[in-house]
Amino acid sequence: MPKINKAEDKIIFVVVHPYASRDHHRFGAAYFMEQGYDVEIWRIITKKSVHMEWSAGMYDGSGYREYSSEQFRKLLPGLKDKAFFIFQGKPDPIFDVGSAGCRYMIMTGINAVPVPDPEDRSVLNIPASGGMEMRLQAIRKRGLVNYTLHCINDRLLVRRRREFDKKHPPMLTVTSTHYAARQYMSEDELAGNVLYTHTMDYDRFIEANRKDPDRTKKHILYCDGQMFRKGYDAKLLGLEGDAYHDADRYYSRLEVLFSKLEEHYGLPVAVAGSPHLTYEDDRLCGRKIYYNQTCELTKNAALFVVTTTTAMNFPALYDTPVLKIANESLKTSPLGKYANTYAYIKDEAEQIFGCGFLDLDDDGQMSHPWDFAKPMDPGKREAFIRDYIIDNDTADRTIAECMEEYLNGGCRRDTD
Repeated sequence: MPKINKAEDKIIFVVVHPYASRDHHRFGAAYFMEQGYDVEIWRIITKKSVHMEWSAGMYDGSGYREYSSEQFRKLLPGLKDKAFFIFQGKPDPIFDVGSAGCRYMIMTGINAVPVPDPEDRSVLNIPASGGMEMRLQAIRKRGLVNYTLHCINDRLLVRRRREFDKKHPPMLTVTSTHYAARQYMSEDELAGNVLYTHTMDYDRFIEANRKDPDRTKKHILYCDGQMFRKGYDAKLLGLEGDAYHDADRYYSRLEVLFSKLEEHYGLPVAVAGSPHLTYEDDRLCGRKIYYNQTCELTKNAALFVVTTTTAMNFPALYDTPVLKIANESLKTSPLGKYANTYAYIKDEAEQIFGCGFLDLDDDGQMSHPWDFAKPMDPGKREAFIRDYIIDNDTADRTIAECMEEYLNGGCRRDTD
């Protein structure tokens, strides 16, 4: 493993999706810049990513570049021994970097959420429950012939990646726990050079506690998702507009819920805004919206209210009671089924966290919503943290700090 030369080597973070300010922090680019490394962020505009755009929070600071795939390939020969490339997952440009003999690292499984084994997933990479409706939706959008070709192409891409991994393996794969790694990595990858750390959410947990260890309960937190807005997930899945027909009712019932919870707990509701959305003002249902502060807000929350989110790691880490909510539209629409199968449906919420589930359209339940907010089961919470968040000795270091230590030849590699 070549040691990084801080004076001569570049660190280049390569992405194909839009690069947000929060990505700059959580992927580690901001940390390496602060430590004095020569860091650049390259967004490669591919045929697949050219139409991908987010409406809020984009990074526009130093080091950011955009290149076409052709421009990118032309730059690689001159960087063979002068740069370390870092990828989130395995986007198409990774083939060019590996084939050019450049040094590269992969970060995968570090924002892990409960998912089934890869063999059990549908072609849309979601659990089977709801997969058929998602497939039918995709067929209607693409047409049967194009959809079939798309599926075949995906299978061929998987095979190509396996062959590529054997010929041009990364110098390092950074992941979180051993269990989560098995969900995201092949046997060949697991047998390679793997650095087990933790999830990106645990990074935020470390930083929030370093900054302020205070755990005083100051509010109830509602984590706003994208189920009733034209969010990035909906665009990616071709399901725009599907779940929005009942948005007015959803938010009117949500406002009723907020008022009842505030009266019962004697605390105000704070809103953790989705990082991918632009809100019309700074309030939702009359409550203040906060951006990129979900971890800090959860630390001081008496209750975590949510439809679906990958941020469930935070209430698990802080042992905050969770109230999972939905309404009829979310239950019946394909986008809603996607939300429920993606991570935290009723059964999984109960099995993994022991938390409650509230139907916003049920007047009986809405008369006493606090009864559906349950503390997490201690054993299930401990198992979830071990399986999906952290199972090693990196609790005192962020992922970027572990990577820097490794690049300088000193980081311990877990070989279990």
